[in-house]
Amino acid sequence: MPPTQVTVLPRPASDCALSAEDYPEEARRLGLEGVVVLLLSVDETGAIAAARVVEDPGHGFGPAAAAAIRRCRFEPARRSGEAVATDLRFKVRFELP
Repeated sequence: MPPTQVTVLPRPASDCALSAEDYPEEARRLGLEGVVVLLLSVDETGAIAAARVVEDPGHGFGPAAAAAIRRCRFEPARRSGEAVATDLRFKVRFELP
């Protein structure tokens, strides 16, 4: 269902924090930080059915974000109280400690 037709958008139900292993090696070596924008397809159970990179600063951030987000669970979108599948733009921030 298109996001414009839902009454409640999906939101993370679990901790979606990145671990040190998620950080791209090239970016770490160069001391870079970045933000990746993903287009997520979240099904009616809250599982991520697909993750497509729409904004990628390079240096391995895009593929790393798409892989890391797969372990995150979402509360599904709702339309009139019923859980539905929809798409969602989601930002993943990579920051060095």
